[in-house]
Amino acid sequence: MTPRPSTTPRRPSEAISQALESYGHVVVPLEATAELPRQLTDSPVDLVFNIAEGVEGRNREAAVPALCELMGIPYTGSDAATLSIALDKALSKKVLRQHGILTPEFQLMETGRERLSPKLVFPPHRQAQPGRLVQGRECPCLGGRR
Repeated sequence: MTPRPSTTPRRPSEAISQALESYGHVVVPLEATAELPRQLTDSPVDLVFNIAEGVEGRNREAAVPALCELMGIPYTGSDAATLSIALDKALSKKVLRQHGILTPEFQLMETGRERLSPKLVFPPHRQAQPGRLVQGRECPCLGGRR
């Protein structure tokens, strides 16, 4: 394996920072933590380049855009409402259907023990989670037994 050159970024955030700096922008890396409101106040920024995943909760990805909206700071990416809806797979499918966009059938699992026919199963509030094809009576990926 060839060693990585010292200028090669290790994380996507580093790659984005390097790209922005190569165009002459000053980058102030900040994390989506409880300290972010103070940091945004102390480090005046022109724009937040939002790639934050959030810390916890079903609206975790909406925290940074909501904070930016509250503070009047422009940011990149989707707004807080869009990120919250997109993270909730069942709600996303309902919104798509309401607007006439076809989407496969789904079943919202409340307990993980619901009976179902073979389907792709996704936890409702997780991002980048591969679906699992399950056959049988219960959904093993949500805590039920097969």
